[in-house]
Amino acid sequence: MTKKVQFKIDHMDPLGQGVSKISDKIVFIPSTLPGEEGEAEILKESKGVAFAKLIHLTKKSPDRIEPQCPHFETCNGCHYLHTDYNHELNFKKNSLQKDFQKFEECCEVETLKAPSRMAYRNRVQLHYNKKIGLIGFHGYKSNRIIDAKNCQIFDPSMKEVFDDTIQNFQSLLKGEPLKGHIEIYLNGNEVKRTFNKPYSEGGFSQVNKEMNQRALDLISNQLEDSSTEGLILDLFGGSGNLTRGQKNSTLVVDIYPKDKTEGHQSFLNLDLFNENSLDEIIETVDRRAVTHLVIDPPRSGFKQLEEYVEAFRPQKIVYMSCKPSTMSRDVIPLQENYKMQKLVLLDFFPSTFHYEGLIVLERKTN
Repeated sequence: MTKKVQFKIDHMDPLGQGVSKISDKIVFIPSTLPGEEGEAEILKESKGVAFAKLIHLTKKSPDRIEPQCPHFETCNGCHYLHTDYNHELNFKKNSLQKDFQKFEECCEVETLKAPSRMAYRNRVQLHYNKKIGLIGFHGYKSNRIIDAKNCQIFDPSMKEVFDDTIQNFQSLLKGEPLKGHIEIYLNGNEVKRTFNKPYSEGGFSQVNKEMNQRALDLISNQLEDSSTEGLILDLFGGSGNLTRGQKNSTLVVDIYPKDKTEGHQSFLNLDLFNENSLDEIIETVDRRAVTHLVIDPPRSGFKQLEEYVEAFRPQKIVYMSCKPSTMSRDVIPLQENYKMQKLVLLDFFPSTFHYEGLIVLERKTN
């Protein structure tokens, strides 16, 4: 039997879900907005927490709009299409500010909005099940495949290949497993697709080209005051994307192969989560030469950051993260010796709860 509850939304959580207190539980309900009331169906619950889906509203927020995409209510890809872009950005900004409320003298969040709310992704992944003849995206809190043929989130130049994949996936997947995924992505001006390969098999790139350039410009502005004698240490640097435009000598550290780094960049193939990684870097560079630390770790963050900062004592730290809560965890212990210069929301993923946070820390003179 399904369990239905009456709700009133108090606020939004960082995952773009409305939050309601019902009896003794905190209930998370997607596709709702603060102040809205209605009925929801509980999908999953445990002690003190429940997750539900919206059935209908009895009171709508004045900030609600008609979603631009027909799949919004069933697809788990976008989270804010039921309100306008400015409200979406405010929800994200409040979330980022809250992550850093424990940082003394925290800066006000600056927001770099995306030039387009839709039609920006240069990479999408479709899931399929040949046995039941479905291809699309996963639904909310399930692996159920949702129709995606009218998706509007990807770059328009990918549409022909996207539509062909949707229409002809059964014939395209001859010899492939009954269940799996297809990735469609832009490689320069060419649209490519892979079948059941690891994510970014053709080489990792940010999914939003325009926002990536804005991030590079921002980081360049923060690093341009560095002495030309100083060394930039670029941790989790991939192919050197974030420091490609710098003049200073740069050591890019990551486990990716060296294939696209620029002339001022050298590359150290190293797993930064290895317990001996710091010692290996110290053997490679003069620790006194490091003036700037650039870091862009995976969602799990980098708990070893404090050790690295203690070892190199950089003048400035630029940290970018797709999960600001782990970034906050990593940098708050540094505030005794570093002050926050800048806290920025880079909206790489409009229409979704995802975004990139960037913080700039400068070493205190005392």
